[in-house]
Amino acid sequence: MLDYKYINLPINVLENNNITKESFMQDSEEAKKFLEKIFSKLPPYLELKNTFLVHNTFILELTNKTNFKFDNDTNFALFTDFISNTKFYNQLDIHQEKKEISIAKDISPIFYNLLYEFLI
Repeated sequence: MLDYKYINLPINVLENNNITKESFMQDSEEAKKFLEKIFSKLPPYLELKNTFLVHNTFILELTNKTNFKFDNDTNFALFTDFISNTKFYNQLDIHQEKKEISIAKDISPIFYNLLYEFLI
């Protein structure tokens, strides 16, 4: 199940951070750093899907990742051990050597709540 989320980003907020509309649309280094700050405050399983410009506001469309790599070996082991006892296990493709999981698109949103607990 694709569950889209949206962030409204007024152009004046960008301008207050010394980023022009054009440089944001061209994915400049300043724009990338600004977006990194925004994404650092969001759950790590979200990714930017699309960007729209409506009047004086950028709309950032976010969706849940379908592939996720764990940085921490312990969290990956704990997560895979825990998830093996749930109904979600059959909806995952777990790559042990890469510490990576691929998630079925029709997985319940509750799964991401569980995943988030292992990522924080």
